[in-house]
Amino acid sequence: DEDGGSGLTGIRRRVAALDGTLRLTSPPGGPTVLEVDLPCGG
Repeated sequence: DEDGGSGLTGIRRRVAALDGTLRLTSPPGGPTVLEVDLPCGG
């Protein structure tokens, strides 16, 4: 897919395009958590 594709790279590009921030935390033995913050009023 040419517009960023799927998976984490595609998500990261889409979030960046919306001026958002993306945080990925993966603690040992715990679940991987993906947090996306997008600005309001978009």
